[in-house]
Amino acid sequence: MVPAVPHSQRLDITVTDSGIVTILGDVDSDTSTHLETYLAGLEATSDLVLDLRGVEFMDSSGLRTVIAMHQRHVDAGSTLRIHGMSAPVRRLFDITGVVELIEIID
Repeated sequence: MVPAVPHSQRLDITVTDSGIVTILGDVDSDTSTHLETYLAGLEATSDLVLDLRGVEFMDSSGLRTVIAMHQRHVDAGSTLRIHGMSAPVRRLFDITGVVELIEIID
């Protein structure tokens, strides 16, 4: 069952039954808690794919949320992968070395 998506004016999250989470908007200090709360409600024992193509801006709090979710999945024996990123988000992942941590599917 797909959990209900809480409302945020600057962040839209949709999820399919196959475990693809599409995120649209900015993931920053104002919205990362919203994203973290939503992702925490998903089953960590199932593989998860984050589609970040619609995220035009992500700051360190958003990056921390993605890394924490990745670790939660690793600890549960599953995987978290990223499918697509906007250029600004890809630059953040490249600069911080997160591309070496989380599998990126382009």
